[in-house]
Amino acid sequence: MHPDLERITVEDDIARASVADATAAAARDVDAVRADLARARAARLQELQQQVDADVRAIADQSARDVAARRARRVDFARERAGAAAAATDEAVALMAAVLRTGAAPGGRR
Repeated sequence: MHPDLERITVEDDIARASVADATAAAARDVDAVRADLARARAARLQELQQQVDADVRAIADQSARDVAARRARRVDFARERAGAAAAATDEAVALMAAVLRTGAAPGGRR
């Protein structure tokens, strides 16, 4: 074999090996970046899920507080109405007793 041809063949083999090594290193780098990206995505997804869970809990808590406040207002209103009804009943009983005693409503016609 011609000496220049042998030198060129050896250089070509060395260059091919160097390209193969660089290609393998680049593939390893790409795989490492993909793995890092997958971990970062998983961490971000978990963070977002925790935030959503916290928001849902906050909404549920606020809703429970709102329900309790409405229930308390209804109870207060029912107590007021019951008090007003009791007062009206007491007045009606007093008027009826007056009618039964006197035969006419107080302040009314005889």
